[in-house]
Amino acid sequence: MAIIWCVLFLLNRNLFFWPKAWIGPTANCPDPGSIQFGYRRLRNGISSQSSRIYSTGQSFQYYCNQGYELRGNNVLNCLPSGEWSSSLPWCQSTQIGMPRPYCKMPEIDVTGMTIEPFLDINDRRQMFPPGMEIRFDCEDGYEMEDSMWIIYCKRDGEWTAEPPKCRRIFVPEGK
Repeated sequence: MAIIWCVLFLLNRNLFFWPKAWIGPTANCPDPGSIQFGYRRLRNGISSQSSRIYSTGQSFQYYCNQGYELRGNNVLNCLPSGEWSSSLPWCQSTQIGMPRPYCKMPEIDVTGMTIEPFLDINDRRQMFPPGMEIRFDCEDGYEMEDSMWIIYCKRDGEWTAEPPKCRRIFVPEGK
């Protein structure tokens, strides 16, 4: 449940504030994930190690390790829609030198799978910067074959692991 305060205004060209409380259900946000070469802090609220669900209004602030700078929004807010306010940022090396290699689109079997961020897996030209992560989850009725549900693009232009696969769970008839 959440309380949302409404404001009424503009009556005879005057501005009036009239707080009205509305209590109703709001969606929760899934864990937005961590970033390679950086870390995050929950800005408001309490998090347990086992919690991967966050309430509307909670937010994470992301930081990069020394030698890296953050690209993207550093704060992600859990919105009433159950979505995060922006996509996950990533950390880019500040070291001067040769351009770092990017990771190519990995081969992904999407059967029974959801992927974050949303990717056009048919666009083989997509390139991913070092530090970028791809998160995988299985749809209802499927389970992950591998324990690695997040892969990162490494500085050498390779992914930390092969993408996992989801396999259909056998459910006895009548259950």
